[in-house]
Amino acid sequence: QELAASRYVEDADVLRPGACQLCVGVGYRPQEFAALGVGTSERASRTDEGLEIIRRLWEGESVTFHGRHYHLDDVRLTPLPHQRPRPPLWVGGFAPAAARRAARLGDGYIGTADMVEQARLFRAAWAE
Repeated sequence: QELAASRYVEDADVLRPGACQLCVGVGYRPQEFAALGVGTSERASRTDEGLEIIRRLWEGESVTFHGRHYHLDDVRLTPLPHQRPRPPLWVGGFAPAAARRAARLGDGYIGTADMVEQARLFRAAWAE
């Protein structure tokens, strides 16, 4: 799934240089996870691993990755996205973990709820 999403955005970025960005969240609807045969308890760790893989592929690395959910050996995308170092990655969510994930793995944060606290968490994690 992450490889397909990475490839779709990369293709769009090549066709329309500079116009693409990827916005992700961990998801919240149990029926969507059930349809994929994935437990909701894995959503954060799957998102973290997927974002790491996407970032590395878009930045031109030949990726070997053996995590809890994904296993890749010497995978590379071509052509690379037009934007450098890669298209922007925005991470969204309601929970404090989403703001921290955005700072650690993304380029920005999209949230709702109490944005004052979420923004504080994002800035603190971004500074680390």
